[in-house]
Amino acid sequence: MNQKLFIKIYETARNERYRFLFWGFTFGFVISLSIKESMFLWVVFGAFLSVVFSIIYEFTIPWAKKIYLSAKLSKLLGPMFESRDECIIFITEFKRDITEKSLQDYKGHYVVATSRLIGSGDAEALPYLYNLLLKARKPYDKIRLVRSFENVNDYYTSNFISIGGLTNRVTRSLMESHRDVFDYYFSKNGRAIIKKYDSYYKYIENSPRYDYGIITKVSNLNHQGRVIIIVAGISDMGTAGAAFHLFDNCEKIVDEYGESDFSIVVQVSKEIGAKSAREFNFEKESRECVEE
Repeated sequence: MNQKLFIKIYETARNERYRFLFWGFTFGFVISLSIKESMFLWVVFGAFLSVVFSIIYEFTIPWAKKIYLSAKLSKLLGPMFESRDECIIFITEFKRDITEKSLQDYKGHYVVATSRLIGSGDAEALPYLYNLLLKARKPYDKIRLVRSFENVNDYYTSNFISIGGLTNRVTRSLMESHRDVFDYYFSKNGRAIIKKYDSYYKYIENSPRYDYGIITKVSNLNHQGRVIIIVAGISDMGTAGAAFHLFDNCEKIVDEYGESDFSIVVQVSKEIGAKSAREFNFEKESRECVEE
């Protein structure tokens, strides 16, 4: 066979969908040449094998990848991964009273304003975290959203994810009550991320170009055998960026930290949005101060 023609055929066959077909026909053709009898039957047999292998590949490889990813995410999520246990997602949502004066006239139609408010950062972060749990094969009926105006104490001993900074009562309560547990925490006014050292502090604040967020995993804090994940930003963009970073880099985070607890600070470009989130080198790029 002409060498250039063979290379061209093989390059076409590099596509996964056609690779098995290529090798099946090649196998049948080589066998038929060596036996020199029933060439047609051997070619057909090779084609049959190629189809069988292709079907096996199409069905088993994606399934195997899902199982592999699920096993990795089980290390990240810990007890949260268990299908029988409910996972709580705390979001910041506030009620407000609606009166007749709040009705708005829009092109001749009256529109009733919403009685509940949720920050844009929480709204953007929620799908990333919800899909992270689904990617880990967490049953959707074992995921519960709890708003900040509800009685959070009823769910406090569960495995949970807390979205948002100090505006979220759960995040605020944890960082005030267990500050020594967290590598990074928010300043009292919520405008900076702080890390405490022996005799000084380091901090980072929002800038005109960047927002910052925290991803923190803590085990056995609220209850033995439970895990907490906090995804929070200084402002909305930081929260959304932290959620995207956790979702998009979950496998890398598992490779680095395994089943251990961790804390990550992310930097997010305000111009680009949440998908620009990258891990921030807090040790090198933060500023030093002597008190909070």
